Amino acid sequence: MGMAAVLAAKATGACKICVTDIMKDRLEFIRKLGADVTVHVKGDEDPELTAQKVVEYLGREPDVSIECSGSQSGISTAIYGTRPTGTIVQVGLGGADTNVPLVIATLKELCIVGNARFANNYETVIEAISSGRVNVKQLVTHRFSLEESLQAYTAVLNREGLKIIVDCTKSKNL
Repeated sequence: MGMAAVLAAKATGACKICVTDIMKDRLEFIRKLGADVTVHVKGDEDPELTAQKVVEYLGREPDVSIECSGSQSGISTAIYGTRPTGTIVQVGLGGADTNVPLVIATLKELCIVGNARFANNYETVIEAISSGRVNVKQLVTHRFSLEESLQAYTAVLNREGLKIIVDCTKSKNL
């Protein structure tokens, strides 16, 4: 979801995009997608420190943060890093009882918006892709036939590539 968020932000006119991730190889790819700044986060890094890095690299606190991991540290980083009265779009789903600095979010008067089902976005997304404003093909790194589904699942489990497609329309046995 994070990579798609970068493409959507670029397509809708975001002036500067900063992405944080724990995987360096993903950050390299995300730069190619259009992120202006990437921050490699160590898995146990303090969210306040990560937020400070983001602010330092951007030159200011972001107006909008899109949190796609659902992790406690990711959500906390968004809360610490987003400017007062800014917006956090919470896309990633974490545990039911995630411990985050809600007092900080309240004091900063942050607007935290959930976005888990996307039902109201389909028309906009389809138009953006069909018009060419958003190129999602660059996200697909592996393609498998239906007969190769087991290899596709193995690739996903091994965290190979980025987005993997199983093409069900070209079955050899049908």
